[in-house]
Amino acid sequence: MPFLLSLFLLLYSCAELPHILPPELSGKMNAPEIRDSCRNLFPHHPLRLLHSIEARSPGGKKQFMTGLTLLSPKTEQFRSVMMSVEGLVMFDAVYDKGEMRIHRGIPPFDSEKFARGVLNDVRLMFLPPSGKCTEAGFREKGMPICRYENGKNIFIDVEISKTGDAVIRQYVRKKLRRTVRMAGVNADAEGEMPPKESRLLFHGAVGYELQLHLLESETIPENEFQQLLIVLCQG
Repeated sequence: MPFLLSLFLLLYSCAELPHILPPELSGKMNAPEIRDSCRNLFPHHPLRLLHSIEARSPGGKKQFMTGLTLLSPKTEQFRSVMMSVEGLVMFDAVYDKGEMRIHRGIPPFDSEKFARGVLNDVRLMFLPPSGKCTEAGFREKGMPICRYENGKNIFIDVEISKTGDAVIRQYVRKKLRRTVRMAGVNADAEGEMPPKESRLLFHGAVGYELQLHLLESETIPENEFQQLLIVLCQG
């Protein structure tokens, strides 16, 4: 199984940007409706999220953690805290419009490269894609899809199915870098009902997999979110 996972991640790292069909060929949804569905997958207001996390490396090693995420889509900020099953804080950091501040990191989370990867994972899963939505249409299988481009050779595709599932794919230089699969999605809830299950794959020769199960979620006031960030920075 570890070998198959490694091979799967390596092969998928070669995948390239798929073709998007114009919405006119479907007749089911127009481009603005598709864009709204993609945007509503993500929260519109600050949230507190608590997940159980299973991390798996290609070598078969598993690690179980609890993840607390405080996020604000309006300000493009979030705080990510990861704890061991015993309650030890292993990682505590803030993402602020692309800037990163690490408050606490226990190996391997003390590595800046590793920590940046963790924050990029969290940002991809829980905040709306940065950049402009350059295309909105359908995949060949008929699923609505939006493509975002930030001008730095990074593309993000957001695809939503009728079954309550969603897929987010991140491409770097048009090569697949990350895939997020979400189950239990309500695209009409404007992100206020986060997916119950999320699975992230990092593709490449040294890849990994994260499986998240939502334990709790609640909307928090914007001023409370900012206070929590201030307390962290002062600490």
